[in-house]
Amino acid sequence: MSGGEDYELCFTVPELNRGALEVAIGNLGVPYTCIGQIVSASEGLQFTREGKPVTLEMKGYDHFS
Repeated sequence: MSGGEDYELCFTVPELNRGALEVAIGNLGVPYTCIGQIVSASEGLQFTREGKPVTLEMKGYDHFS
């Protein structure tokens, strides 16, 4: 971990505990980003931005650009 890599943690917290987590992280002064919400499988997978559904354009990596 000395080559300049950046690492971030990814974890889940029950919605009931979200406020407490925000307070705890705020007290530490650590930046964080909420990236999603886990829902039942019957709701399917949905991408949103600011609460509104968005469609992602799926692209592969272009090795020749």
